[in-house]
Amino acid sequence: MNIRELPVSFITGGWGPGSYFVPIIIQATLILPLIYLIMKKNLNVMTFVLFIISLILELICLWMDISRELYRIIVVRYVFALTLGVWLAFNYKKINYRWLLPPAGLSLIYITGANYYDLELIMEPVWLSQHAPAYFYTLLFTIVCLKIYKIKDDSAISRISIKIGQASYHIFLTQMVYFWVIPNLFAGLPLYLYITISVVLCFAAGVAFFELENSVRKKLKSV
Repeated sequence: MNIRELPVSFITGGWGPGSYFVPIIIQATLILPLIYLIMKKNLNVMTFVLFIISLILELICLWMDISRELYRIIVVRYVFALTLGVWLAFNYKKINYRWLLPPAGLSLIYITGANYYDLELIMEPVWLSQHAPAYFYTLLFTIVCLKIYKIKDDSAISRISIKIGQASYHIFLTQMVYFWVIPNLFAGLPLYLYITISVVLCFAAGVAFFELENSVRKKLKSV
């Protein structure tokens, strides 16, 4: 809470759940163009190569005995997630589901084992299922959602979904403040009502925060 520590917190991740997002986003922004250029050479082969590279990076982190404080703010565990994002961007209109189902099934087994049966491979154990073997399931889930619902600007649901997506980081920041400052304000209510109120307030305040920031940005640009 010291203003002098704020710039340092952008690099060190600060405190609290999700506070590592800022340094992770900065690193992801820097390496994503490199992943794009690598995968442009040969999409499927480079996807497999980057999967192996991400596992090797995990192994190096274990060998070097990197502290959890440092590990949480380096992008290693998300390298393959970024890779699959690029793969999806290149391959969205010609996805072979029969190819994707087996690795997605293995991902589901890995997630279940890591979360409920103390499965440990070469990955840092604290983050459990947030590692390369888990992301095929995430990819399949994302594709299914995109296929089921087509985003159209003339639909009210689409406009709301787009706005929430644009404001997602602001909503997250609002949630951190909300559950930190007033965690027990509605705790006496029935669970379904507590969840509903919390979701509505966080979403509404997050979107308002997003719009306010954009308004301030526009005014600063016009000065």
